[in-house]
Amino acid sequence: MTKTETQTKTKVIKKKAVANVLKEKAKVVKISKPVKTDAKKTEIKEAKIAAPRTMRNRTGLHIINPRKVKSTEKSSAIKVSVIGVDGKAMGNMTLPEDVFGTKPNKTLIAQAVRVYLANQRQGNASTKTRSDVKGSTRKIYRQKGTGRARHGAVKAPIFVGGGIAFGPHPHDFSLKFPSKMKKAALISALSEKAQSGVIKVIDGEFSGKTKEVAKLLQILEVGKKGKAEKVLFIVDKNDNATRGAHNIDGLEIERADTVTTYGVVVNKNIIFLKNAVDELTKRLTK
Repeated sequence: MTKTETQTKTKVIKKKAVANVLKEKAKVVKISKPVKTDAKKTEIKEAKIAAPRTMRNRTGLHIINPRKVKSTEKSSAIKVSVIGVDGKAMGNMTLPEDVFGTKPNKTLIAQAVRVYLANQRQGNASTKTRSDVKGSTRKIYRQKGTGRARHGAVKAPIFVGGGIAFGPHPHDFSLKFPSKMKKAALISALSEKAQSGVIKVIDGEFSGKTKEVAKLLQILEVGKKGKAEKVLFIVDKNDNATRGAHNIDGLEIERADTVTTYGVVVNKNIIFLKNAVDELTKRLTK
C-alpha cells in the first residue's frame, strides 16, 4: 500500500470512531416521574374541591389577592327599639342582615357620593369668547410707530367689554354608576349607620300635623323647638307623615324607593317608618 492509501484509510477509521462516540452521547436517558401516593392524591383533590372557583387554575391551586375577593362577612344581628307615634315604646325590631348587617365598603360609598354630586351639576354656565362678542373687528391703531403695544380688534380679552379667554361653556358633568354598585353602596351606608346606633324606627299612623312630628323628634332627642339635627326621615307611601314633617327645619324626607347613599351619609340620624324598612329591604334584595 502506498503512503496516500494508508492516510485515507486512517482518516475513515477515525471518522467512524467519532460517529460512534457521538451516537452514544446522543442517547437520551428517560427519567421516570415520581409516583404520587394515594394519600397525596386524595389530599390535593380535597383541596381543589374546598377552594372556590376563583382560586383554581389548570396547574392546581394559587393564592389570589384578598382585595379582589368580595367579602361576605356579616356582623351580628342589629336590634333597634320601635317607638309609637305617641312616643311610647313598642318593643324591639331586628333589622335585616342583608341590608343593615354587612361589612361597610367605605371606598364604594365615597364613589357613590362623588357620582351623585357630579350628576347634580347642570353645567349651564356659559361665557362669550372674542368671536362671540358684538363689536368692530377694525384694528384700533396702526401696528408700528405709536410706541404702544400691538393690538388688533377692541374685542380682545385684555379690553373692558371684550371676550373671555378661558371662561366656562356648557358641559355635561354626569357620570354613570352601575345599578349593582349603587345598591351595594346604599347597603354599606345603611350598615354603617346601623352599627353606629343612629337608626330609629317609628310605628303607627300620623295625623298629618307638624307639632306631632316635632314632639316625636324631641322624645327621640334629635330635635329642639321645631328644628331637627340633620335627620333623614325615610317614609313609605304615607302622605300624612310627609305632610307633617316637610315643614320642620333640618329634617330631610325621602321615600324608601328613592333614598340615596348621599342622603344616608350626610345626615347624622335616620328615622324609619316600620313599613319603609320592609319596602327598602325588598328594593335592595331583589
